[in-house]
Amino acid sequence: MNANKQLYDQYKKTSVETTSQGNLVIMLYNGCITNIQKAKQAIRNRETQNAHENIIKAQKIIIELIVTLNMEYDIAQRLFVVYEYIYNQLVDANIRKDITLLDEAESYLADMRDTWQDAILQLKQSSLTNPQKNVSFTVRG
Repeated sequence: MNANKQLYDQYKKTSVETTSQGNLVIMLYNGCITNIQKAKQAIRNRETQNAHENIIKAQKIIIELIVTLNMEYDIAQRLFVVYEYIYNQLVDANIRKDITLLDEAESYLADMRDTWQDAILQLKQSSLTNPQKNVSFTVRG
């Protein structure tokens, strides 16, 4: 492995280890979306193995999002249903090499990512405008 690759891998590892939980969720959404986009391009190029590999990567990210849910909360149970649906769309898309199913999964993920980003921004703004409040934010998927 060359030195640049090692440095990049170390940077990625450090950025994941030092980021907030909310930002980790956004990173997972972004990674999943990126893999879906790569899979769609591979399907267009008739590169079925490449499409398969990228869809599998997206599926693994969805599994990671599922296993980190704290099912004690109602929102986690709702997210589980959405994640399960997206996972099934990815499985079907992989079998059929169907871009339409990938588009749908990507759309859900982009909406969820944007919602997380808005929530984090609102939390930051709230803590800046009212520093006496000790606001904490715990995220588990």
